[in-house]
Amino acid sequence: MIITTNTTEHCAQITVKSALHYHESEMPCHWDVNVYRGCGHGCKYCFAQYSHDYMQAGDFFGNIMVKTNVAQVLDKELSKRSWKKLRINLSGVTDPYQPAEADFMLMPGVLKVLIRHRNPVVLTTKSSLIFRDIELLRELASVTSVSIGSSITMMDENLRQLIEPGASPALERFRLLEACKQAGCRVNILLTPVLPLITDNMENLDEIYMRAAEIRVNGVSPWPLNLRGSTKERFMGFLSLHFPDLLPGYRQIFQGWRISKAYEEELRRKVLFLRDKYRIPEITLPQLEQANHYIQLDLF
Repeated sequence: MIITTNTTEHCAQITVKSALHYHESEMPCHWDVNVYRGCGHGCKYCFAQYSHDYMQAGDFFGNIMVKTNVAQVLDKELSKRSWKKLRINLSGVTDPYQPAEADFMLMPGVLKVLIRHRNPVVLTTKSSLIFRDIELLRELASVTSVSIGSSITMMDENLRQLIEPGASPALERFRLLEACKQAGCRVNILLTPVLPLITDNMENLDEIYMRAAEIRVNGVSPWPLNLRGSTKERFMGFLSLHFPDLLPGYRQIFQGWRISKAYEEELRRKVLFLRDKYRIPEITLPQLEQANHYIQLDLF
């Protein structure tokens, strides 16, 4: 069934046989639950567009798959004796609080399942819609480990509207992190991705770190843009339309889909300076078995 929401997306309601997805990478954990497939934020740099390409599912930003039974399936999977209450990432390749969530409201059900099973989670969002579920997050944080992150990459609102048109303004994202911290969650900022020649200036980076220090986030981790797969062609097309003067610089900075070593080192120097200035560490997640050990989520 195809539904046009009050946003710009076309949403197809689907049912799934499994909710949990395992992958080898521990960034930030081995298990994902993606409540949606596709994302309505429309971020021009989005790395996850490959997931729709792989499945030939159409426009990643416009054709959203809504997993209507995801909470019920997750409940069954977490009820199995073999499940060890491992940490689950709720934002592997899509934002669970993307615009479609305002209509379909899947997350309250998912959070209630996690509360019932006392299962630890990591969740990253660019949306202030999370305020709707703050009391559920508070309840979850009272029984298990909850880490909330927000990807904050630019403070200029005009730039944000151009590059991240469906996401919430940066100032709202800082407020959502502050609210989640008050609710008992660990809170982190993913300064991801840092866009060469656009958001990598010290003025922008410094303001993000300054505001992060003001709300006492647990960590900040910057990652530079990567242009893996079809993302490169799409992002370079975006640059040619809106920032054509930057194309020569991008061709010099990127070697394939990775940034050059010289650029990486320059960004590293900026990050280390800001970490020292504001005394904010990289993001770490405590291991569930041994709380005095940590998983580090950082490039540098």
